[in-house]
Amino acid sequence: MKLRRIRNILGKEWSLLFTDPNSALLVTLLPFVVVGQFLLYFWLAFRFGSEGMLGSSIFQTALEKLLQAIPEVSALPAPEQLLVLLLNQFQFILLLIPVMIAIGIALIFAGITGVATLHEWYSPDRMA
Repeated sequence: MKLRRIRNILGKEWSLLFTDPNSALLVTLLPFVVVGQFLLYFWLAFRFGSEGMLGSSIFQTALEKLLQAIPEVSALPAPEQLLVLLLNQFQFILLLIPVMIAIGIALIFAGITGVATLHEWYSPDRMA
């Protein structure tokens, strides 16, 4: 009984979500765009920038930390070590998506209402 109730609730939420094109695109298109962008960066870094990136002190420090965390990476050639580093960073980038969505919603709210903060929104002057 509980499983059917949960399925009904989820079905209603998904059907409600797809009634608005903006929210439907946010749920369906945004993850594909972010993953596609990362794959493009991954390919560009390996194809054109691996040698130049390996000379950078920032990437050298990051690679040293990666080798400390995952010693098996040291058996790979240097350009492939860079790919492992970028792949390792992808999880962090993927976790930033909800933060970006929340900030975007807050900016839209501020633009629509002309109120910069929730403190201003709930101020006694505005409520009167």
